[in-house]
Amino acid sequence: MGTLGAMQDFPLRIMRLMDHAEREHGTREIVAARADGTTFRTDWRRTAHDARRMAQALERIGIRPGDRVATLGMNHDRHLTAWFGVVGAGGVLHTVNPRLFDDLLSAFAQDVTTRRYETWDAVLDYCRRSANPVGRLVLGIAGVHGETAVHHSDAVCTALQLTNFWQDLGDDWRTRDRLYVPAELLREHGADPHALDGASAGEAWRRVVGVLGIRTDALFTAGHSLLPSAK
Repeated sequence: MGTLGAMQDFPLRIMRLMDHAEREHGTREIVAARADGTTFRTDWRRTAHDARRMAQALERIGIRPGDRVATLGMNHDRHLTAWFGVVGAGGVLHTVNPRLFDDLLSAFAQDVTTRRYETWDAVLDYCRRSANPVGRLVLGIAGVHGETAVHHSDAVCTALQLTNFWQDLGDDWRTRDRLYVPAELLREHGADPHALDGASAGEAWRRVVGVLGIRTDALFTAGHSLLPSAK
């Protein structure tokens, strides 16, 4: 029977790299610059220890092999620990862009102060910040990347946000004094917002809703290709 010689007799998995770093370079310094301007120093032995603790913690909360785990950690020591920790638990790590939350927060703040929109572009800009980031977060967690998928996701998310606006049209007007229909479209068709106070808004509003439906449907169509790209 022959010998294995110098060949390895174990699978080459990611955590094997951490084992090697801990064993052969345990005291090698790792220097990380954090977003708050501070510098953190550690080494491979401590990083391996923290990664194993994280893997155990993830397993305790129910993470199973193949599960996706998202992190907001940037490229510093905590993200390094998270990456090996998630992999150690059998999970798949996906980084999520924390800057997306700035758009969401600005949209939430705008919803408190803005009750009317002059143009269609202004409505779309609100959707860009209130709805599209959610789709992009989901893409990141699902491991779907690329400008094409993002473009299709944005179209679908904007369409869904608009659909929510149109189905709550009367309620938003009567209970919140809020109207997402652009004023330029109301003027074009001679639609009076106060007509929404009654049981029937009239022919002018039917024309407005018809235009809104066509524009929203076009966005759904534009994003339809997201389905095969997200498989």
